[in-house]
Amino acid sequence: MRVKAGKTTNDILPFGQTGTIDHTYTERFRTFSVYNNSGTCYVTPINGTTMTIPIGVTVNWDASTEDKFVNRFKTKSFKLNATDAVVVGTI
Repeated sequence: MRVKAGKTTNDILPFGQTGTIDHTYTERFRTFSVYNNSGTCYVTPINGTTMTIPIGVTVNWDASTEDKFVNRFKTKSFKLNATDAVVVGTI
C-alpha cells in the first residue's frame, strides 16, 4: 500500500506473527499491536516498562504523527515473550 504524506509517498509494509513468541523486534514500526490468545504475555515497549497483557486483551501502540513526516517509533525495540499471541503491525 502507498500512502501520501504531504509531498512524500511512503510504502507501508504489513507485519504479522502468531504462536509462541520470545523475540525482540527491531523494526521501526508505525503501529504495533499484541493480542494475548492464551497463557502468559509480557511486552517491553520502547520506554522499558514491562507490561503483562491479560488473556483476550489487545494492546496497541501508535507512533505519534507530525505534519509531513512519516510516523515511526524513533527507537526500534519491542520485546515480546508470550505463550500464545498474535502480533500485528505496520513498518
